[in-house]
Amino acid sequence: MKAKFFENFIAGFFIFLFGSVYYLSLIHENWFILILPGIFLFFIYFFSRLDKLLLFIIFCAPLSLRLSELLQFEFLDLLFPTEPLLFSLMSIVIFKMVYNISPFKRVLSHNISFFIFIYLVWMLFCSFTSTIPLVSLKLLVTRLWYIFPCFIFATLIFVKDQNKILYFIFSYCISFSFVIVNTLIKHSTYFFSGPSSNWVVTPFFDDHTSYGAMLAFFIPVLFLFSFTKKINSLLRFLSFILFSLFFVAIIFSYTRAAWVSLFGAIILGLIIKSKLKLRHIFGVFLVFVIMLIPVRNQVYSIISDNKQDSSSSYFEHIKSIYNIKSDASNMERINRWKCAVEMFKEKPLVGFGPGTYQFQYGVFQLKNDKTIISTSSGDMGNAHSEYLSALSETGIIGLLLLFFLIISIYYKSIVLYYEESDEIKKIYLLGCIVGLSTYFIHGLFNNFLDLDKAAIPIWFFVAIIVSIDITKTKT
Repeated sequence: MKAKFFENFIAGFFIFLFGSVYYLSLIHENWFILILPGIFLFFIYFFSRLDKLLLFIIFCAPLSLRLSELLQFEFLDLLFPTEPLLFSLMSIVIFKMVYNISPFKRVLSHNISFFIFIYLVWMLFCSFTSTIPLVSLKLLVTRLWYIFPCFIFATLIFVKDQNKILYFIFSYCISFSFVIVNTLIKHSTYFFSGPSSNWVVTPFFDDHTSYGAMLAFFIPVLFLFSFTKKINSLLRFLSFILFSLFFVAIIFSYTRAAWVSLFGAIILGLIIKSKLKLRHIFGVFLVFVIMLIPVRNQVYSIISDNKQDSSSSYFEHIKSIYNIKSDASNMERINRWKCAVEMFKEKPLVGFGPGTYQFQYGVFQLKNDKTIISTSSGDMGNAHSEYLSALSETGIIGLLLLFFLIISIYYKSIVLYYEESDEIKKIYLLGCIVGLSTYFIHGLFNNFLDLDKAAIPIWFFVAIIVSIDITKTKT
């Protein structure tokens, strides 16, 4: 009787709410009011099912747009709807942790969580010593609203139900496929030319580098899903369709860093799959270096003489990767790297503060290093390196902590991969290792950890690794 009374009460309340809103919209002739009940229902449903809210956020990530562009307000530089929802979800997760820490203990006590926590503490310290504290604290909050929902809370979800890993991956990839199709259609109107690849990705991506990075990130796991019998045939077929679409898209992205990172990550995946020992890998690398020593002058001459700029020809575009003499993109990247190193030299321990590179690097540019695309305002990208960005903004300690975090992720995931007997978990682990490797390699050339389209999948891939480890230790 009580349950039926409660249901009738809720139904009556919403009938009254919709009726009142409809009446007000008629009286005031403001039809915008009519969407308010829908918004209210949205929050009631999703905030009572936080796992569904996170799934919705992940689906929205590839489709998110900047509020500053939507509303023409420059001060609203948030990605909508993901970042406002992430901030809300972070607040709820923190409240839950304060109210009852027990469900979170296994996640927070994990080795990877420890290195994340130490890195965040160092970022907080560097924010107080920052040259622009408000900018640094804002960046720190941004990192927190990615880590709390997409790592800590996602890990809890995956520990309870490992099948939801598939939902999260496909949620992002299906949403991303809409962006890809839209991009390819727009690109076709420019006959898939190289230069046009940089702007056809708008408004969903700022440029083709972040677009290419995320294509490379998901290609390995979609490939693995396509050829495993551990998931049903419908999902295998969907994986193959998505893999084919992503592969075509990365070719037409003309993103050299994405091509390099995907190639390097696949090599690493094959090494892990074949169970080669570390000493064997090091031995092959040492032999390769020794073989290069006698011909080092010729190699340097080949690099120095390369004047191939970016091109719509794939062979010429690949050749332009090592052109450091005339390719504006490569030369500007080197210019930014040199600025980051000079900034580190000035503040080697704590750096200039998280997020401050784009506001401070201008004065460190040398006249001879500037290119036709140089700017002092940072509106054409950041330090173009995840690692040099950390070095210039958080000093040598910050860079070392970032390396320790990456090493801990690799160590745990590779050990788990070799120990795991469950085939589907092995696929998850290998997909995460190779996918994350594409980003860590790409991090040599670009940095996107503050972009929702990159940060969300990166942290929930780390959550997959930690959740598999926790479920393994429980059994």
